This record gives sequence, structure tokens and C-alpha cells, in this order.
Amino acid sequence: LSLDAYKGPLAHPFQAGHVRTAARMSGVILNFGVGLGKTLTALMLAALLKQSGRASLPAIVVPLSRLGDWVMNAANALPDFQVLVVGGEPVRDASGKFVLNEDGDPEVREDNGDKRRLKFASILTDQPDLIIMTAETLEMIPMLHETHKRYIESNASLMSTVGTADTFDDRHRKLGGHKELARYEASLSRHLRRVTSATQTDIPFEALGIDALIADECHMYKNSHATPRVYGESSPKFLGSGGESNRALDAL
Repeated sequence: LSLDAYKGPLAHPFQAGHVRTAARMSGVILNFGVGLGKTLTALMLAALLKQSGRASLPAIVVPLSRLGDWVMNAANALPDFQVLVVGGEPVRDASGKFVLNEDGDPEVREDNGDKRRLKFASILTDQPDLIIMTAETLEMIPMLHETHKRYIESNASLMSTVGTADTFDDRHRKLGGHKELARYEASLSRHLRRVTSATQTDIPFEALGIDALIADECHMYKNSHATPRVYGESSPKFLGSGGESNRALDAL
């Protein structure tokens, strides 16, 4: 695996194989065990996506508690990358070194809403090589209403409980399936209320130029669909609460 920008530890064969495979696919899950280098593998993937031209601006989404570790690893593995960190800022000393807490993790100061918006606005005039943002930051980025609507309507699971009909029932002199159509509109409206749509003063996600998303701790997004009715009233424990997660739906 030859990566011009990557200066980190040499990739193990299993890491290099995964990076090559992931770069050719539209979505994958990296299920390496603890300590097998998921963080560095993801940074290699970001580097390969840019080097191959498959992505112009990849973004890595991480929990706030892991932000400092990701930024420190990115600084070591991709030293020539211009990295924009949104959602928090690792603390550095006068010499530029990361300040570590008593557990050996980098200290992080969380961004407020205004600072996040300013950082995203800077992308429009000075695009970085890589974005590392917190999960909460991803949730606050609005998308265009039309984009949300298109994603929801094209998701068979989200719209599985409703149907539409456009045939006229001559016997009853009414549009057949009008009740189904009403349920369709009600379900669509319910899902749209759960996500943030851009206003005229917002910078929408579509304008940022992010064309690849890499998520750490992706189990946070597992409940993107409700539990199928085949399971009855109670849902299996591995499916969590059984309902859709707002965080998962927003990331979808």
C-alpha cells in the first residue's frame, strides 16, 4: 500500500487489504478487535481516497471523548495534511505539543455553536485536506429540505408502513388509496420533523464539499430503522430500543 501523505507506522497486510477494499466500495464496516489499529487504518483510508481522487474532502466523525486521540494520531500519520478540527480543540503547550491529562489522553476544549459555525464557514474559502469532527457537530449541520425528503422517501424501511395509490375507484367515486396516501404524508412529515433542515442563513451540508464520511464508534448509528413487526410487541435486545434513533436518522 503506497500512500504519499501517510507517514505513520507501516500497515500490516490485513490493514492494507481492508483499506484497498474499502476505497472501492460505497460503504463498509471495519470490525477489527481492540488494539488492531482501526484509527490508523481509517487515516490510511482517508489518504488513499484523496490520493486516488475518489474523495476531495473526507471527514471523520468521532465521539468528543476520542477527539484528542484522533487529532494526535492524524498529526503523526498525516503531518502534511491541513486538518480542520470541529467540535473541540486539543490543548497544546507553548511548544505546540499536545497537553495530556492524568490518563495520558490529550486534553480537549469543546467548541460552542458559534465557533463550530465559524470553522465550517472557513471551508468555503480555505478547504482543508481532512475534517475531524465530533458526532454532535455532524448532527448540528443542517441539510437542504429537499435532500432530507429525497433520502427519506427513497428509504424503503422508513416508509415501509405506508403506501400510495393513484387509481380512481369508480364504484365509490373517490381516489383509491387515499388513506394510504394520508399515512404516507404523515410518516414523511414525522421523519422530517426529526432532522434539521437548512434555513436561508445556514451553510448546508451540501455546500461544504464533504464527499466521504468515516465514523468511529459506528454502533452509535445502529438504530436507523425501527424493529420489524415480525418480532411482535417486544424487540430483541440486540436491536436496542426498537425505534429509530434521531442520531442514526440524521446521519443516514
